[in-house]
Amino acid sequence: MHTIKIKSTDIHGVCGEAGREVKSKVGEPKEDLSYLNYNLAPINNRKQTAEELREYIREKFGITKIRKDAVLGLSTIITMPADFPKEYSEAFFQAAYQALTEEFCQGKEDRVLQAYVHLDEKTPHMHFVSIPIIEKEGELRLSAKDLLNRNFLKRLHPDIEKKMSNFLNYEVKLYNEELCKEREDKRKKGDHSLDCVGLEQYKGLKEYEGKIETYKHKIIMSDKQLQTQRNIINKHEETITGKHKEIEELEHKIENLSNETKKTKKAHDDTIKEIKTNPAFKIPNLILKIVDRIRKLEKIFKKIDEYEQNKIITPEEIEYMKNTKQELEKAVNILEQEDEYER
Repeated sequence: MHTIKIKSTDIHGVCGEAGREVKSKVGEPKEDLSYLNYNLAPINNRKQTAEELREYIREKFGITKIRKDAVLGLSTIITMPADFPKEYSEAFFQAAYQALTEEFCQGKEDRVLQAYVHLDEKTPHMHFVSIPIIEKEGELRLSAKDLLNRNFLKRLHPDIEKKMSNFLNYEVKLYNEELCKEREDKRKKGDHSLDCVGLEQYKGLKEYEGKIETYKHKIIMSDKQLQTQRNIINKHEETITGKHKEIEELEHKIENLSNETKKTKKAHDDTIKEIKTNPAFKIPNLILKIVDRIRKLEKIFKKIDEYEQNKIITPEEIEYMKNTKQELEKAVNILEQEDEYER
């Protein structure tokens, strides 16, 4: 593992070479295997030119004072040891990416420009390109010099190995030829005691990643369905609330009508009571009855006239009815005179 500083003039070349946009100056990559390469860093972090990188640093981290000859990036190449099981290369580089991000970027991925894993060359390795940002006196600064101090460089290798070993549950020695030779010799003899079970556990976990993603998708879909049901329920609740208000308004109107009806009934009862107690409104029951009988007789007499014209009854009967009518008319006149007198 080794780290180099990248200045403005080298950004395009270093980043482009790692992404295979620029022809590699070292090594002999096989173009037919380049499709196996992959980038572990967030794709939006990639910058192809120094100006793009300067603009990203200004906007993302608020660092406006950047010298023309400033070191804009650090390129660290980490190679997978020859004795490391090839079937676990993905786990190795994932652990390396995590460890390098913690060491060079304080665990913050927005400071990682790219982390290309190259599998199209003889030895699998990763190009980890980061922005040398530190926090000093409460503010962020771009300074490779302060980041790559003596203490940092002294502990870098052992710290990287320790972090990767913890991640993999497997002892990682990036530059230990004796351990590599010992592992290889034991494997040739059929002894896999130095092949830690942690990698097998990692492989088992990888097998469940697909299932986990499937369950995540189901959970997301369930959440969406629940949200849809919640929206429907909310709409029904709004409708019910509206109906409750309409019912309350109707109940209020009914109450008002009931009150008005009670007032009207009371006024009617009071009027009737006044009529019954006021002498001016007293009319003998006999008069009322006679008037009613007269009205009925008038209807009869009208019929009699019709019968007379049609010769349905005898003249004697008609004469009798006429006399009866005259007598009743006299009685009515007398009653009307008495009524006027009383008034």
